[in-house]
Amino acid sequence: MDQADGSGQIEDANKNLFQVESSMGIDSSLRGKILNGRLQNQCSISFYNGDKFIGIFKDGRPNGKGTITYKNSVVSLSTSVEFEGGVYEGDFRNGRREG
Repeated sequence: MDQADGSGQIEDANKNLFQVESSMGIDSSLRGKILNGRLQNQCSISFYNGDKFIGIFKDGRPNGKGTITYKNSVVSLSTSVEFEGGVYEGDFRNGRREG
């Protein structure tokens, strides 16, 4: 089976959208790309549930600096909203938050 290479985006079977981000404002050595069907360097994932990650990837996983924004992460204390969003900004290693 052929693997995607270059730039652009990939949608998986769960309707999560993986895409290469523009390199404006970052070191050109971190320019995002798709290599053998996996995200590398500056890329993002827009999850079907509304969560979004943007940051550095290695071998298709978040690895380095990044920010994940959770659309519905915690039960709200407000009576007008069921859930509140949350944000983690920091280091990732092998696809997991670290630090």
